[in-house]
Amino acid sequence: METHLTEKERMRQYLKNWEIVSAELEREKVAYLRTLTGSQSAEIFDGMDCDPSMVWKPEERIRSSGLVEQQRIFARGHKNESSLCRCP
Repeated sequence: METHLTEKERMRQYLKNWEIVSAELEREKVAYLRTLTGSQSAEIFDGMDCDPSMVWKPEERIRSSGLVEQQRIFARGHKNESSLCRCP
């Protein structure tokens, strides 16, 4: 017996299936990535032909290059050095 589903019912069924399948695919992907060594993952990454701007960066790296923080660290070191007493 053939059932005729409405477009809405077919879409719900599709989404339900996708939720199940995508969860399983994610588990398989994580398991695979955990088996890779550092050199294997670097080799795979180097083989990718993608724009460097597409590479994931942590949020703090997106907002700043780190130059301001580096200058702050150097300034702190400079202050500590200049406060040393150099008595003759």
